[in-house]
Amino acid sequence: MPEISDLISPATYETNPALFLDQAIFLARTSELAYERDPGYVQSVLNVRNVSLFPTEDDPTATTEGIFFLQETVSVLACRGSFSTGDWVSNARFATDPFLFDEWGHVHRGFYSALLDCLTKIIPQFIESSGDSTIWLTGHSRGGAIAILAAAYIKSRFHRIVNVMTYGQPMVGTSKFCRTYNNELGGSTVRFIAQGDPVPSLPGVSYEHCGKPKKIKRDAVLEGFGVRPPSVLRIDDEEADTLEEK
Repeated sequence: MPEISDLISPATYETNPALFLDQAIFLARTSELAYERDPGYVQSVLNVRNVSLFPTEDDPTATTEGIFFLQETVSVLACRGSFSTGDWVSNARFATDPFLFDEWGHVHRGFYSALLDCLTKIIPQFIESSGDSTIWLTGHSRGGAIAILAAAYIKSRFHRIVNVMTYGQPMVGTSKFCRTYNNELGGSTVRFIAQGDPVPSLPGVSYEHCGKPKKIKRDAVLEGFGVRPPSVLRIDDEEADTLEEK
C-alpha cells in the first residue's frame, strides 16, 4: 500500500508513471474509505493521523459525507459517493444552476446542492488547516463530481492550486464551466474511467467532462482495493490513454 508521503509531489503518468500509480492507488483507497464513519479505522488502513469526518454532529441536516486529514505536508479531502448508481441516478435533477454566480458557468443542480449543503462549511476549515501543504481532492461516482466542484470552489475563493483524482465520476457542468475549469485546474485533474461503467456518460446532453481521462489497461494494476463498484478500477479500452502495469 502506498503511503501519504507519495502525495507530496504530484506526478503525471508522462513524467513519473510509478509515482503516479502510487498516488492513484492511495487516493482510490481513500475514496473507498470515504464511505466509512469510523475515523480510527480510516487512520489504521491509510496509516495517517487526525482523520476528520464530515458532516459534523452539529450539522444534522447535511447529506454530503466524507473525510479529510493533514499529514506529511499533504492535505486530502475525499467525498463519499453513492452506494449504488441508482441512489442518485433515479433521483437526479438534471437542471443546471450558475456556479458562483455564473463566474465559471453552469453546473448540475443536484451536485451543486450537495456542495453547498456541507462543503462550503467544511472547506474554509480544511484550507485553514492545510497551510502551505499539497492539496488533493478525490471521490468515487457522485463523490468525484462533488470533488470537482469543491476544487473549483477552492481555486475561485481561496486561489489555491488543487490536485484532483476521481473514479467513475459523472459529468458535472456545461461547456463554459468545463472550459473555465480546464483553464484553471485541467492540468492537475485526472478522472479514471471503467469500461462499461454507465456513470461517466451521465447526465448526458449539454454536459461535458473536466480534466484528463485515464483508463487502466490491466485489472492487476489496482485490483483488490474495492472501490464501489470494483469495476471502477478494472479497465481495458484500447481507444483511451492507458496506465500500464508496473
